[in-house]
Amino acid sequence: MYKFVENFIKLFKEVTADHLIVALIYIERLLQATNDIGGDASALTDYNGKGVLHTALTLAVKFNQDCYEKNT
Repeated sequence: MYKFVENFIKLFKEVTADHLIVALIYIERLLQATNDIGGDASALTDYNGKGVLHTALTLAVKFNQDCYEKNT
């Protein structure tokens, strides 16, 4: 996972540590929501973890860009 995040940050120069933190918050909320509806947090596995992390990073960057463009 560390290598994936490192490559993601290298590939997309706009990605900062703040985006990574927001992405991790999104993942934490996903796991909490899964538990709240009676699911199992272990639904996050080695097989889907990379996809979930990629989606969370993409959403974090997109949200940041949208807010920045809206305020400028």
